[in-house]
Amino acid sequence: MKKILLYLLSGSIVLSQNLLINESMSRNISSVYDEDSTTHDWVELYNPGTEPINLVDFFLSDDLDSLNKWQFPEGNLAPGSHLLVFASNKNRKIWPQGSWVPIINFGTSWNYLAGPTEISSNWNTIDFDDSGWPNGPSSIGYGDDDDITIIDPVVSLYLRKTFQVENVNEIAHGLLHMDYDDGFVAYLNGMEVVRENMGEPGTEVLPSDFAMTNVEANIYRGLKPEKFFVENVAEYLVDGQNILSIQVHNANENLADLTALPILSFYYTSPPLPNETSEVTIRIQTDSYPEETSWTLVGVNGTQFYETVPPGSMTLSHSLYEWTLDVPTGDYGITINDTWGDGLCCEDGVPVPVYNSGFESDGGWGVWPPDVSSENWNQAPGEGESSYNSLEVYGTSSNGAVAFWQQVPVYPGELHHLSVYAKHSSENPIQNGQSAHAILEFWGGGWWGQYIISSHVTEYVTTSSTQDEWIELSTAAVAPDDAIHTHVVVVFSNPTGNQNGSVFFDNMIYRRNVHNEDVSLYNGGEFTVMVDSSIIIQGGEFEEYQSESFNTVNLLSDLLNYQNPYLHTNFRIRSDGETVYLSDQVGEIVDSMNVPSLSSNVSYGYQTDGVGELTLFNDPTPEHSNSMSNGYYDYTSNPTFSDSGGFKDDYFNLYISSQTDDAVIYYTTDGSKPDENSNIYQNFISIDNNLLTNGTQTPDQYGIIYSPTYDGIIIRAIAVAPNHIPSDIITHSYIFDPVNTDLPVVSIAIAPDDLWDPEIGMHVAGEAFWPFYPYPGSNFWNDWEKEVHIELFEPGGIIGFKQNLGMKIFGGWSRAEAQKSFSFFARSIYGDGDIDYELFPESGVNNYETFILRAHGQDNVMFRDGFQTSLASENGVVVQDYRPAAVYLNGEFWGIQNIREKVNEHFINTHFDIDKDDLDLLAMRYNSPEPELIYGSTEDYAEIRQFLTNNDLSVDVNYLNAAQKYDVQNLIDYNIAQIFTMNYDWPGNNNKLFKSKSGDGKWRHIMYDTDFGFGRWAYQPGVIPFLPFIGSYETYDMLDHAIGEDDTFNNPVWSTAVLTNFLENMDFRNKFINTYCDRLNTTYSTENTLYFMDSLRTIIDPYIFDHINRYGPDIYDNYTPNTLGQYNSSYQGMENFANYRPDNARNEMVEMFGLSGYSNTISLYMNDVEAGHIEINSLKIRDQGWSGEYFSDVPINIKAVPNFGYEFTHWSEPSYDDSVTMYLDQDLSLVANFMDVQNPYQDLISINEINYNSSDDFDPGDWVEIHNFSDQSLNISGWKFMDSDDSHIFTFPEGFTLDASSYLVLCQDSAEFSQAYPEVQNYIGSLGFGFSGSGELLRLLDNNEGLVDYVDYDDSEPWPTEPDGSGRTLELINPLLDNSISESWASSTDQYGTPGYINSAYSSLSRDEDALLPTEFAMYQNYPNPFNPITNIKYDLPADAHTVMEVFDIMGKHVKTLVDENQTAGFKTIKWDATNSAGNNVAAGMYIYQIKSGSYNETKKMILLK
Repeated sequence: MKKILLYLLSGSIVLSQNLLINESMSRNISSVYDEDSTTHDWVELYNPGTEPINLVDFFLSDDLDSLNKWQFPEGNLAPGSHLLVFASNKNRKIWPQGSWVPIINFGTSWNYLAGPTEISSNWNTIDFDDSGWPNGPSSIGYGDDDDITIIDPVVSLYLRKTFQVENVNEIAHGLLHMDYDDGFVAYLNGMEVVRENMGEPGTEVLPSDFAMTNVEANIYRGLKPEKFFVENVAEYLVDGQNILSIQVHNANENLADLTALPILSFYYTSPPLPNETSEVTIRIQTDSYPEETSWTLVGVNGTQFYETVPPGSMTLSHSLYEWTLDVPTGDYGITINDTWGDGLCCEDGVPVPVYNSGFESDGGWGVWPPDVSSENWNQAPGEGESSYNSLEVYGTSSNGAVAFWQQVPVYPGELHHLSVYAKHSSENPIQNGQSAHAILEFWGGGWWGQYIISSHVTEYVTTSSTQDEWIELSTAAVAPDDAIHTHVVVVFSNPTGNQNGSVFFDNMIYRRNVHNEDVSLYNGGEFTVMVDSSIIIQGGEFEEYQSESFNTVNLLSDLLNYQNPYLHTNFRIRSDGETVYLSDQVGEIVDSMNVPSLSSNVSYGYQTDGVGELTLFNDPTPEHSNSMSNGYYDYTSNPTFSDSGGFKDDYFNLYISSQTDDAVIYYTTDGSKPDENSNIYQNFISIDNNLLTNGTQTPDQYGIIYSPTYDGIIIRAIAVAPNHIPSDIITHSYIFDPVNTDLPVVSIAIAPDDLWDPEIGMHVAGEAFWPFYPYPGSNFWNDWEKEVHIELFEPGGIIGFKQNLGMKIFGGWSRAEAQKSFSFFARSIYGDGDIDYELFPESGVNNYETFILRAHGQDNVMFRDGFQTSLASENGVVVQDYRPAAVYLNGEFWGIQNIREKVNEHFINTHFDIDKDDLDLLAMRYNSPEPELIYGSTEDYAEIRQFLTNNDLSVDVNYLNAAQKYDVQNLIDYNIAQIFTMNYDWPGNNNKLFKSKSGDGKWRHIMYDTDFGFGRWAYQPGVIPFLPFIGSYETYDMLDHAIGEDDTFNNPVWSTAVLTNFLENMDFRNKFINTYCDRLNTTYSTENTLYFMDSLRTIIDPYIFDHINRYGPDIYDNYTPNTLGQYNSSYQGMENFANYRPDNARNEMVEMFGLSGYSNTISLYMNDVEAGHIEINSLKIRDQGWSGEYFSDVPINIKAVPNFGYEFTHWSEPSYDDSVTMYLDQDLSLVANFMDVQNPYQDLISINEINYNSSDDFDPGDWVEIHNFSDQSLNISGWKFMDSDDSHIFTFPEGFTLDASSYLVLCQDSAEFSQAYPEVQNYIGSLGFGFSGSGELLRLLDNNEGLVDYVDYDDSEPWPTEPDGSGRTLELINPLLDNSISESWASSTDQYGTPGYINSAYSSLSRDEDALLPTEFAMYQNYPNPFNPITNIKYDLPADAHTVMEVFDIMGKHVKTLVDENQTAGFKTIKWDATNSAGNNVAAGMYIYQIKSGSYNETKKMILLK
């Protein structure tokens, strides 16, 4: 509980009542934003007097010894007024009185020069003569269709615009809005004011220079232009004529776009009065039918003006008409009819036949859903609107509606009109809840079949509609370019099933919007609107008319998003509280406020402005009177629970208390936030079956009744006390899970209305949706975010993290399934802006902004996607981390869902350290060769695609150039993973790729959403439309799908072109084939895939039955098995695929690459597995007797690689060099022979002390100490020190000697080290590289590159953890100990270690050597557990013994031998990196490890997750 002492509540120094500090906040998370849209601490001043106060002689400070720290600018605070000042450290002194005035606006005409080879150095000054430059309105550039003035492609573009300024002293600051691609420098009167993406400020930029990276323009993507604040802009201006000059540069000479759209605005403290009138110019270039064109300009919001040009006024086709009008300054709306090629003025157009459109006969119409019968409709004679018959519809169906539909032609890109007449009769009128309407649906088609692209609904006939009167229902829309046909639909909605009520339909008319069947004869028009010579509207395509609004002064104000500036001090307020002083010019304290430690968004101030007691405000009132909010005197202490939640076996009584007197505790059990209207806590809460059953209830969805399994309850409690701010809401989940699980459990608490309410619930269809799959218009298709509370329990019930987050429905068509995917977002408005937790064990990532709970989607075994991507990750393919979990929603078991990372800019930054400003992230689109831009720019991708199209990669120089742009190994393994698993839903879909813009960034693909793979749709014809074309996996050639010439489904030629182009090169082709064989011999072997499948099923098996019960029998989704038998059958299908696919994949390669088909087997051995390993193609073989199968007509690469301390001597017959390329024309066995190389220095010198993660308040940089503990001097010139990165090398200088018994420090930065340790002289550096804060290998090599010493330290137990950020170092206890094991190391007892001296943790071994030995055999549980991908196994040997430690899978099959040797007594640790005897990564699942040492024998289990 946060306590505020009484003297704080009443204590402030007040020497004047004329000016007061009225309110303050030290933790502003979201209460008020400044002009940069950021949040900072703030103070509010108040003038309680009757006269204005000029603040220029007043100061604010947080330092009593420096009261004049920040001075106010000139400005008057009116009587009774409030002034907000941000304590942001931005130090801005603009009096917040005035307004922004645009000086150079959108569409202004600029003088420009495109792509000069050279230009005068004074080009950006007012005196430069640009009379010979072209002139045109902004924006200026090419590409992306976002420019008004189009130029030819160039590297650079120079722009100049003069403008007039009067009264410069009234201009405080400037604002440059800039939409640009790719970089620019802006100058005012020759002085640089803004630079972006063009190097260091002040440096010269030549016409031929490139921007640093690609930057995509914003406006054409629906975003706002970037804003650049120019402080004290008056310093750059003069009264009279000024000039803004801008040079814009491309990032590459081959890029396809460049854009420049500058908008300059000034903040006037005394804004000039706007002109009383403005000049509006309307220009129209007529189309083929000019007489139809008309426009109307109308003043709105009080502006009095009206002007119109009716149809028939323009008579010349394809001619320019222009009108210039002097109009009163103000707001306007302009409507232009039929001016951009819609070709239809008022009626008619070309009819499109609709069979039986008047319902005069049977036929032509389909019904939906299938259970609609003749009992639902009647051909009503004598009831027609303009004919005899009509269609009467009544009754209901399985989805609550009766629909008649017909497929009709579509004309992409053209406007289509649909109208139909409807009425309801007084004899049987529409009842409450019933309605009628028509729909115009545009349908597309893909590999997955036909689907609705967009739906357009007419007006509705409801109970309020006039009875017995025909009403015309109509709608219109432009057909999308990818539409293949249209459905016209009439619907009678009757969700309640009322037997009364009906509706009549008649006379449907469907038209396309052109005057001539031959659309090539039609040429469109265009229009432009200008205000005072600035183009503000540039005509674009529209439907029947286009309507725009504008203000003649603040043009495009929404786009520019002006925000008035605030005052900003040069200090911040400490979040733990401090005093803020207000003083005058003589240093007298006028007022002060001792701001206490405050909770987020809580302010502190006077309850009544300037007088009375100081209170806390839960609803702060910046810039307003404090009396508008209720003040509190303290915080209510948080509720304390007698049980903090987790897994429970038995029911119990829960007790809740608060330390605050008179506090009342309110609680909920349904997941909602408690308030004073919730349950009042009394005595205890009985956690029993009754509460679990009735605490929350999931409502029906789509008329389907759930039978939920109640396995938990969530209690949320708040404490409320008089005159106290209510406590935080405390949430605990109690899970009565009968399953002893290895899965984490995620418990979600959310207000039920946020899920199930028809209006605001994001999980339901809602009240206005199309009742056919995937239910367009449903609530769950909206991008709504709701606040939730998340608790993650690790296996065994240990709480991992709990936090308030934002939650959205996630995914595509899976939103329409009963079990939906969720995405979660950490935002400051909910509490913490990050999730500081390692969601995926051993991932090394412990900070997330977002993650996903992915439902099984179209997968019927619940782990297919995670299974396939985890297999691919073994070979370095970029995938989302995967972790299955059991999910509870408001206490109900919600099923198995997978914790996944969200693929976005944060994902890339986390795993590849690519900053979002340096990132290009794209996604392929099935219906377009142009990728979807997710982040960054598409320009580099367009460049490499163009290069691949125009160049033959069989030419090595072209291949090498392409390989500099594409990560070749990723390209190979990514495609192999997709091809082997036969993921039909690719490559035209589910295909993302990324790169760093800078340096040697190469394109890499991300594998995700693989639910269609591994035989998912085999033997299920008719379930989805494309299956008749695919058939079974035995007959479909997936390699041809990926690189063949046929566009069958979801593999358009543009989506396969990159791989196809690369395969033109023979080296790449061979590498691809050999790598595929490598994977078939390891990752994708039947043995490996079957084992991995079994491991994953074992993990989720305990929950499968409950999951099927929830989503199977009663939920119609075609995907969740209805029974456990169906689930087993689906699983068997995957096993069948695993058995069949490897040979099938080899046959595909034979056919596609024209191979002979002959394969042979190679077997590899080492004379000593501890001495080295063998590399074959992409594999590293470390275990004896590995064998693999390769094609005889593709050369393979083999290399013997010795370990440190060993050297390769020879191959047993046949004889080869250590590295050899050969054709495997027969079965072959090879033995690599290695020999031990003794290093004479190993017992003389050691790595002795390591500083790998300094504290924040003492950071000398990373350093390591080596110690010569011998009695002789050692010449170490030419020796090398390295970390785990072979490119990080420090070489000792020539002639360097290390004296006997001496120490030497190797430091990352010599300057930082010497400043931190001025007394230490025996150091050398700078290394030029630092060490990992999460563990790393450090190596010392002699001048022959022989290994002298190494340490593979870690920052987690059993290694000492204090050196990880506390300032302490990692010290070797004694140099005679084995420094490769954690037990030999300790944390330094000195706060910052002992560089250059004997270790503070040094201990002599001579006194009690036996004390360092264990007393009994022991093997401990591996740590971490579960793990991914490395775990440690610790064991104790009290005596010398032959020791064997082995790893087995859950079926008892041997996986790897970790230890098999005679070992001396001691404390031992061995690492397992989740590889098998072949050196390949093993699948996720449960493993068994066993030790045998003498008579000691013990076995334990461990879990590998991926």
